[in-house]
Amino acid sequence: MRALFFSLPVLVFSIVSLNTRAETQVPDFTVQVGQDQNAKAQGWLLNFLPPAKHHFNKDAPMSVTALDGSVSFIKVGAKPEHVGFRLSDPRLKEGMEITASVFLCDQAQTYCIKKKQTFSLKVNSDLTALEPADAQVTSAKKVSKGAKKDAYGFWDNRLEDAIIESAKTKKPILIGFFGIWCPPCNLFRETVFPTQKFKQATQKWVLLKMDVDAKESFELKSHFKVGGYPTIVAVQAVKDPNASISSLSEIDRIVGFYPTDEFVHLLGNAYLERGLNLEEKLAARKKEYLGTLKQLIEVDLEKKEFKEVVKLSDDGAAVSQDHYFALNKIYVRANEDAKVVKEKQAVDLVDAIWTNRANEQPDTLLRTIDILTSHSEQFTKSQIARANDLLDQLAKEVEPATLSVPGVELSIADIDSLRVDVAVALDDPALELQAYSRVVASYKELIQKFKAQNSRGYNLELAYALWKSGKVDEAKAIYERFIVLYPKEFTFYYAAAKMYLDLKILPTARDYAEKAVKFAYGDNKLRSMERLMRVMIAQGENSEALKRGREFFQEVGTVSSDLFVRTNRYVQAFKKALDEVQKENHK
Repeated sequence: MRALFFSLPVLVFSIVSLNTRAETQVPDFTVQVGQDQNAKAQGWLLNFLPPAKHHFNKDAPMSVTALDGSVSFIKVGAKPEHVGFRLSDPRLKEGMEITASVFLCDQAQTYCIKKKQTFSLKVNSDLTALEPADAQVTSAKKVSKGAKKDAYGFWDNRLEDAIIESAKTKKPILIGFFGIWCPPCNLFRETVFPTQKFKQATQKWVLLKMDVDAKESFELKSHFKVGGYPTIVAVQAVKDPNASISSLSEIDRIVGFYPTDEFVHLLGNAYLERGLNLEEKLAARKKEYLGTLKQLIEVDLEKKEFKEVVKLSDDGAAVSQDHYFALNKIYVRANEDAKVVKEKQAVDLVDAIWTNRANEQPDTLLRTIDILTSHSEQFTKSQIARANDLLDQLAKEVEPATLSVPGVELSIADIDSLRVDVAVALDDPALELQAYSRVVASYKELIQKFKAQNSRGYNLELAYALWKSGKVDEAKAIYERFIVLYPKEFTFYYAAAKMYLDLKILPTARDYAEKAVKFAYGDNKLRSMERLMRVMIAQGENSEALKRGREFFQEVGTVSSDLFVRTNRYVQAFKKALDEVQKENHK
């Protein structure tokens, strides 16, 4: 999306230079509405024909949206004589209002002006297929004319280009969902993607990265039920260059950050199984049955498909004594009723894992720690304190070469960060301070080990740990250094504003919060505006906070609650801040 933005000024100049009449003076274009017979869900096809003595500017921005702009149709063809769009979405019903925006030019080239038109989604033609755009013919020279990959070989927010390349080369697609604010996402870009091993391992893949805060990613990450970042989804190669999102089939997914060697290994396994979906994999890999079960459980936990988690855990428990499977059933039940963890079966299981911790798998230890800390009100302090014993065991399994526990997404800093959770669960401020000091030492060791002095991911976490450990001046220095390095990125402004707000250094908190709002976009705009409002409330500017909050919310609009994305959570957090300041104003 950003690459397109930077190219707009030249395009806009060429269009504006031809604008000699109002939009209302330009005749309407014809809209043909049909249905895609090949789509699994009901698919809608749109074909636009220009009025007499006119043509479309195929290089100008164009869009088709529904549901108040929250859903965008996918462009299939763009030629001077016709423009095509399609979308398969169960929410699209006959009679819905659709808004299209294109640029129409007269044949004499005396004007070329943006034309916006609204119409009803109702079949009015025999249209059952769309002619591919020039960009979609098989010639390699014509694949997405003007589109480029990034330095590491990724299509950037260009799903259609990735599908076209996959259909042409028969390669599976690797889709990375990343956020610029996400520390482990930055670690991929800073420590994995530049390596020769990554380059070699991905030669057999079509690479696509999606900005999780951009609208282009919403439908795709909703389809794959992506719940956290980074998430990298391996997808089977497509046969049809016009394949819809609903037809994309997942091979595997990699959730969280992994060092280069482990990531390449996981990628190799996914490629070997590129012809299988997740269900078929279970039958094909009998020797690794329990390992596959665990992988599927983690995927379903991320998707919050808890019934599947219970079913798979039962399958695992039937053939294995691994405590992980029985533990997951308690973990799922406790999401509905925390008192489950006090039942004798649950207590005995946690006791057995603690007693046998030297022989337990890392994922079992991690899940036990999660239960002890997330449901701390159900346990005694002595029971909660056992989580530190489990962390000590994990620390013994750290490999010096990677400073992480093999097989799980767990660095030395992650282990010490979990000690903070234990201290919070114990309500022990002294232990919490000690844990943050350990986190500081761990991140400094990681930075030194991997020569990552300019790593945004590591340093963002280090600055926070320094602040919480009482080393505020060191934290300030890191925030200031990275703000200078990235003056137009919201990330460090946003983090620093939180610290200064908590320290009650309000003018500085206000300055950084304002800059976070200025440079943020998408989901991050919501988060940054919420932080700014809380700073303004702390400054006693309740009325102004309410005014700006209301104006911003009207401006940003809403995101469909049907989409499985974090935006809705940020909207709710923003609404909560808005409600709080509104109540304060009425006192």
